Amino acid sequence: MWVWFLLLALAACTPAVKREQVNRPPVPFADSSPWDALLFEDSGRAFLVASLHGDNALGLWDLAQQKEIGRYSEAGYHPDGLCLWEGQRFVLAAEGERKVQLWRLEGGSLKLEKQLPAPFPVRDCVAEDLDLDGHKDLVLTPYAGVQVVIWWGKGEFQFTPQVLEAAKTPWHVALIDWNGDERPDLVWSDWDAGSIRLQLNVGSRRFKTEFLQTPSPGSPRQVAVGDIDGDGYQDVVAALETGQAARVFYHRGDAVQTEDIPAPDWGYSSAAVFQDGTLALGEEGRVILARREGGRWSLRQLPAGSLPSRLRVVEANGDGVEDLLVVNSAGPGVNLHLGPVWQKAQPVAWQR
Repeated sequence: MWVWFLLLALAACTPAVKREQVNRPPVPFADSSPWDALLFEDSGRAFLVASLHGDNALGLWDLAQQKEIGRYSEAGYHPDGLCLWEGQRFVLAAEGERKVQLWRLEGGSLKLEKQLPAPFPVRDCVAEDLDLDGHKDLVLTPYAGVQVVIWWGKGEFQFTPQVLEAAKTPWHVALIDWNGDERPDLVWSDWDAGSIRLQLNVGSRRFKTEFLQTPSPGSPRQVAVGDIDGDGYQDVVAALETGQAARVFYHRGDAVQTEDIPAPDWGYSSAAVFQDGTLALGEEGRVILARREGGRWSLRQLPAGSLPSRLRVVEANGDGVEDLLVVNSAGPGVNLHLGPVWQKAQPVAWQR
C-alpha cells in the first residue's frame, strides 16, 4: 500500500549545522505500516529510521530531501521496537526471529554491526545503565509472554541475563526515577492483565515490585513518564485502549493519586509527556493533546493515521522547541509535528 510520510517543514538551524528547509509536498513511499521510528542527525543531515514490520525490513529516509534512501532486509522477519544505544547506534528488536540487532548510521546508510539471539519474540527494548557501572544495559519485553528480561551489559554488546516476572503481555517499558534516588526504575503496562507495574531499582541488580494499578479493565498499552503537574515528582500516564480514557498516576510522595482523561471517541493506544506537562495521547486517526487549564483538562488535536501506537517527544530541527513523532502502526506511515504543537493543534469539538 502507498504510505505517506507526513513531514512538516524541517526548517531552522542548530548552532553548528544549517539544515535545508523542506517546503515540497510529502513523497509517497510503498511500504507496510511502521512499528517504531527514531530520528538521527548525521553530518548535518536529518534522517528517519523506521522498523517496517510487514515488509520485514528497516527503512531509512532523508528528511530534507523527503525520499527513501535505503531499505535493509537484514532486519529479518517482523522487526518491531527500536531504542537508542550510543552515538549513532541503535538497537532493533526482531520479533519474528527472536533476535536483537545493533545497527549504526554512518555516511547516510545503515550498517548491521552485531546480532544476538533473544529468549523470546521481542516486542520492545529500552537501553540504559541501570546498575550505574558504566555499561549500557538492555530491557527486553515480549510480543507475548509473562517475562521481562534485563540484559546486564559487560561492554562490547555482551550481556548477562536476568528475568523479571510480569503478567501477560508486558509492553512498552519506560524509565523513571520514581523514588528520587538517581537509580533508574522501570514501569510498564501488562496489557492483557490491565495492571501497571513499577520495578523499583534497589541496587545490586535487584528490584522491588510495586503496582500503580492492580489487574483492571481498560487494556493499558503505552505508558509515558514526566512531571505532569509540575510538583517536582515524575508521574506516569497510561493509555487505556479499551477504557475510553488515559489514566494519570500522580506521584504524591508516599501516595499515588489517579485521574482519568476521557477519550473523545474511542480509546488511547499511546502516550507521551512534554516537559511542560502537556500530554500527547494517540487515538484512532488523531493525537489528542491534553493540558490542565483552570482546574480542568483542555483538549486539542493533531492529525494522525490509524492506530498510532508509538509517540515520541523529539527535537527535530534544532530550534529548542519540542516536536512530536507519531508512528501509525496500521498506516499510513509516520507524522512529524513540529512545535510548538499546542499552538498548532485544533480544538476538540466534543468532550465527555
